[in-house]
Amino acid sequence: MASQGKEGYGVSEQRIDCEFKVVLIGDFEVGKSQILARCEREESKTGTTVTVKNNVDSHADYKDADGVILVYDITNRKSFDCMTLCLEELHRHAKKRQAIILIGNKSDSENDREVLRKEARGFAEKNSLIFWEISALEGTNFDNAIKDLLTKLVNIKNNNTPNNTTNSNNTTTINGSLTTPKVGELF
Repeated sequence: MASQGKEGYGVSEQRIDCEFKVVLIGDFEVGKSQILARCEREESKTGTTVTVKNNVDSHADYKDADGVILVYDITNRKSFDCMTLCLEELHRHAKKRQAIILIGNKSDSENDREVLRKEARGFAEKNSLIFWEISALEGTNFDNAIKDLLTKLVNIKNNNTPNNTTNSNNTTTINGSLTTPKVGELF
């Protein structure tokens, strides 16, 4: 993932080139493919480089990941409930310092909501996760979520600490891989 100039995920004269492995984890039909498609569409606008890896080798694919996108569907309670298990599994097998974002997808289906925003935000705060609700289909909050993830990734890399933040005016260029394990493939 990358951004450049005023149209990307940040605005600044500073340019940071980094490469990160980011995995995308979520239950079936939560919108992982739509998120990947949105990344690919943004690639053409921002100069982002996204490599999609479809063959997943269980723990091997996320144990050395720099970042993790945990995705649930706000209209599917079960998909949110499995986030606890996914997070426990990540903590058991993954790097100690990862940027992890919890994304509630399908915010465009507010009338069918089964997971309260307040509950998801509380889960994210309790577990020190970045949190956004997005619509990958419509693009709502997508750029904000990715910008926060990229900022955290760069901060971890530059400061070697997971909780520092940078000025949101920094432009970040990141070339990375997104892998898409399904929940059942994690165990």
